[in-house]
Amino acid sequence: MRLWRLVSIWQIWPLSPLHISEVYVIYFMLQKSLVIDVVEARSLATADIGGYSDPFVVLKLGEDKIGSTVYKARTLNPIFDEKFIIDEDIERSNELFAIVYDHDSLSTNDFLGHVKISLEPYKNGSWTDMWYRLMNEDFDKNVRGYVRLRIQYVEAGEVPFNEGKRNFELENIEDEKRKQAKEDSLRRRTMAADQNLIVHRRQIINEAHWEENQEEIRQDIIEARERCVESEAVSMTKKQFLNTIDKKLKKKIKKMDDDEADDYIRTLALQSKIVIVEKL
Repeated sequence: MRLWRLVSIWQIWPLSPLHISEVYVIYFMLQKSLVIDVVEARSLATADIGGYSDPFVVLKLGEDKIGSTVYKARTLNPIFDEKFIIDEDIERSNELFAIVYDHDSLSTNDFLGHVKISLEPYKNGSWTDMWYRLMNEDFDKNVRGYVRLRIQYVEAGEVPFNEGKRNFELENIEDEKRKQAKEDSLRRRTMAADQNLIVHRRQIINEAHWEENQEEIRQDIIEARERCVESEAVSMTKKQFLNTIDKKLKKKIKKMDDDEADDYIRTLALQSKIVIVEKL
């Protein structure tokens, strides 16, 4: 199709076979392709009974679907390793969408999240290898999960993802944005958990002895924060969580009545980004 458009622009007709081959060579040399490597995803939301999903990724340029990966059964951390090469009309949109679904044979596929990526920074031929945080359908809130993509525009005959053209500067900028967002989120959750822990401890400790126990409360908070990990919140039963805390805290909990102990355990778990559940 592009060959005929090129010929009409040149207004050459009729063409000899030699001229046609010359036009085709020039067209082929100027043609660029968009290469998208859907590498993997991680920490996806659970959509199926049993705590798993059957994820796959759909790629769109604007409103046009350009490809879809094969779904991976029963996993929240799928490895796809599928490349998509778009040769026609790659200029039709500057926005790439990667949408993650849960495959369902009997009903509509479940939406797990998507990302929107501007292709403008890639027009110079550079490429990136980045993790993108999934967002909800309105793009106004993060949801569980990340997808890893490699993106590059290549010329005819060029091998994609040559290390010499990798755009580390863009990757570093995006990494800093993600780190800052994570730090801000962690800071907000830590402050809320600190307040919950202090309020709860004030309810447990007699008001008359509040002053002399302030240091003990602060130490509880510090110890809980040190156990706070970088990963997303995980689910544990109460028994599993108790196996992770030190003996000193266990002794404190044993001295409390059932309701106080339950509140205290859940507060400590929240501080460590752990959700206490009845069973897994």
